[in-house]
Amino acid sequence: MAAIAMSAFLTASAQDDTSEALTDKLYPQIMQASQSNDHAQAKALIEQLIDAGADISELEATYAYALAATGELQKGIDRLNAYLDGNNTDYLAYQALGDLWGQAGDEAKAFAAYNMCIHINPTFARPYVSFARLVKNKNKKLAMTGYNKAISLFIEAGQPNGAVQLGGEAMEVDPDNTKLLILLGDALVMANMPKNALAFYNEAMLKSISNGSHDYETTTKANCKMAGVLYELGEYDSALKLLDTLIESEETTAAYKSDFAKALNLAASCWEKKGDEAKATQYRERANAFSAE
Repeated sequence: MAAIAMSAFLTASAQDDTSEALTDKLYPQIMQASQSNDHAQAKALIEQLIDAGADISELEATYAYALAATGELQKGIDRLNAYLDGNNTDYLAYQALGDLWGQAGDEAKAFAAYNMCIHINPTFARPYVSFARLVKNKNKKLAMTGYNKAISLFIEAGQPNGAVQLGGEAMEVDPDNTKLLILLGDALVMANMPKNALAFYNEAMLKSISNGSHDYETTTKANCKMAGVLYELGEYDSALKLLDTLIESEETTAAYKSDFAKALNLAASCWEKKGDEAKATQYRERANAFSAE
């Protein structure tokens, strides 16, 4: 009996070695095929691994996309659901499931899958983008919420190019979205393109005043950010002109209360750069008093 057990163990070990070697061999080919959108080739290669008894956990999402692209959408969904029953922390698999439910036309299930992906990995921008694309022709407001969140995540991750690229796509959906304009300004500042950033901040400010209404919070944020860029460019008088307009406005003070001390401190820094320490001190004291309220 011991000899039989040992023989079975050695046979299984040999099979594991063989499947691991095959995985090492085919994995780069699978990734290349997938990235080239040759889904039929990716599917065929993955199925070689499945036939060899290899563990394809890292390839479940890739396999699901390949199945969907080659006419087996429901099979891809069913396989992902079965896989996720025992692997419910795989956020990439939930992302794939959301995409496949989107292809199937079930927005509710797509949204649920994307939410699971976000719950597991809150810093992953892709589910926000996917859902925005899914609903952009039906619900512009909801789509922009997704786009803006994804752009924010790109900025937080220090990826301004990704933010700007996605921002261009979002602009086609809602070019008047002031939050988007400010985010694009932030991305361009990070990309060391301050003058381009100023144009987006200014556009956000102008858009905030429309149809007889005035979004004071947007105006204040945009102007403070513009002042910050002007300060970095050494244009202290221009920065102070913007800041003083904001600081003396009761409406903008109320709208931007949580961060208004930043404007006062920035004005103090401008006066310091101009060599007027008395005025710099005056603004810093106002900032401290405002923060203490």
